[in-house]
Amino acid sequence: MDRRSVLRAAVATGGAALGGSALAWVPARASNTKKSTTRDIAYRQWTTTADFAGGTAAGTVVGAGAVTIGSPIGQVSYMDPYQGTTGTYDYATWTAPRVSPGFAAAEVIPSWTADTPGGTWIQVELRGVTEVGTTTKWYVLGRWAADDNQIFRTSVGGQGDADGTVSIDTFVAASGHGWTAWDLRVTLYRPAGTGQTPTLRSAGAVAALLPDPGKIVASTPETALGVVLDVPRYSQEIHAGQYPQWDGGGEAWCSPTSTSMVVAYWG
Repeated sequence: MDRRSVLRAAVATGGAALGGSALAWVPARASNTKKSTTRDIAYRQWTTTADFAGGTAAGTVVGAGAVTIGSPIGQVSYMDPYQGTTGTYDYATWTAPRVSPGFAAAEVIPSWTADTPGGTWIQVELRGVTEVGTTTKWYVLGRWAADDNQIFRTSVGGQGDADGTVSIDTFVAASGHGWTAWDLRVTLYRPAGTGQTPTLRSAGAVAALLPDPGKIVASTPETALGVVLDVPRYSQEIHAGQYPQWDGGGEAWCSPTSTSMVVAYWG
């Protein structure tokens, strides 16, 4: 299961793809010193046994191109905020090697692919080293399971501090606190005392520092000028009232609706 399809499909940033509370405000740009019109974007992912072996395992096992629970390092009690149930879970972690994108990123967005059978789930976190030299706390970017009937996947609001905040599935740096390096950590959970395990098959994140609005000069129109594509028209409004736990439901999902139109056009 690809978590991005869930996140962006409930978004409005992904407009609340994960459901749950999230901060509605977005801090200023990460740095006021960047004046160029360069689009700084860097993506790093881990997808193979060799990739995962380069990370730090705490209770996890790397093999066959994936990360699973080996010997848990502890237990935690977790109350599902939507189902109202509380469970006890064994957990283990895998932490990726530190990544330096080469610029002070204003935003960082993680992504992953995982299997979560039998009530298992994962939590994905990010922390960074800011351009002023401080190391941030760990921010939760998502609690995720493929089956909402087991664990309700959710974003986590109320995490903002002097270094930045989390907007649904995106870390947004505060002004002057852009990330010159970042760490990604995935915690794997299973119902306590069982032999189940989630399987993390890929993990990654994209870091970006884009020019301020108005800093990019539009290119000169060429042969595509005046060409209208026969893109199907979809309406998010017909989904009003559906999945209200995700940012008010389908009616709010402008981004996934637009994406669906483009995908449908290309077949």
